[in-house]
Amino acid sequence: MTNETQPMPEASLMPEASPMTETVPLEEQDASISLNDLALAVRIIDLSVERGGIKGNEATTVGSVRDRLAKFVEIQNAKNIAAKTATEQPPV
Repeated sequence: MTNETQPMPEASLMPEASPMTETVPLEEQDASISLNDLALAVRIIDLSVERGGIKGNEATTVGSVRDRLAKFVEIQNAKNIAAKTATEQPPV
């Protein structure tokens, strides 16, 4: 037996279900995707690559999708900030 310590598992990316949370049937769920969902997808891809979950021959395709998602999130966030700033400025 060795005295090596095992790495602590990272916190889950997905929130844990609460015992008080009702399960909504798939047919009744809203079919929308938010910017947060896309940002989370980018983070999941990053974690998969860091942990070696992506094979070398898949890296180009996965990286391309990751980059497109990240760029989309970045542009939309910038647009949202600009729109918010424009509505907060008093008229001159």
